[in-house]
Amino acid sequence: MVAAEAAWRTAEATQDPADAPAAWEAAAMAFGRAAEATTGPDQAEARYAAVLAWRNALNVAPRARAAIDAAPPSPTLTPREAAMVDAIDAYLPLARADEVADLMFVRTMVFHRHARHADVIPAMAAIVTGHADADVAEYAANVLLDALNLQARYDEMLAWVVRMRADRTLLAGRPDLARTLDALHVQGLRKQAEVAEASNDAAGFARCAAIYQQIFHDVPRPDRADELLYNGALCAERGGAIADSRARYQRLLKRFPRSPLAAATRARLKALRGRR
Repeated sequence: MVAAEAAWRTAEATQDPADAPAAWEAAAMAFGRAAEATTGPDQAEARYAAVLAWRNALNVAPRARAAIDAAPPSPTLTPREAAMVDAIDAYLPLARADEVADLMFVRTMVFHRHARHADVIPAMAAIVTGHADADVAEYAANVLLDALNLQARYDEMLAWVVRMRADRTLLAGRPDLARTLDALHVQGLRKQAEVAEASNDAAGFARCAAIYQQIFHDVPRPDRADELLYNGALCAERGGAIADSRARYQRLLKRFPRSPLAAATRARLKALRGRR
């Protein structure tokens, strides 16, 4: 432990950016050796210090930005990244309850940088479901949704949106996350409505109109609300629900009299005169 603490002080005192990664790596390895040679509280302290040292080694290491932007990331972890993951795995059984979520998140972000979605998705899901009140839970939720989207696992993504919107602990004090989830929820419902409309039959038009109605029930003030109202009214009209369609068009004009769709809405109402 004395040697490891000395290595830490050396790393802290290293001012040359070119030398800093190696200095922190040396400190991390020294604390790893100390952890193997100790037990009890000293072992937990050494394993935690090893995690912090590996994080510092990665944070100060130079990155080739042009190369990163030019090509997809390699799925293979760098030696330092793999060592940090091992250090976190060694410390997790000893970690305090309030440290677990942060450690899980840091560990998973290593895989996220390498587009290892099969590792990212279950780990971020575990944070969202098991540590919804942790500081990193909001970030974990966004990374989880992003990974599912990148994998084109849209049904799963939308199922998670529904689940997250119902989690009061996760949403508490997180208005940005709530807005993101609302937008994704509307996007998913709108896609369902478009699929229903494309069936081009009475049942499909009825389902389309019902889904647009659901949007306003679930998200009272969605973006582009005038367009959503118009689309729902049009589906109702095409499905033969004339009274419902008329009411939706009128609602649009009342709520959004200056909407770009106002003229088209008035034209639709005029065309519906006398129809039941």
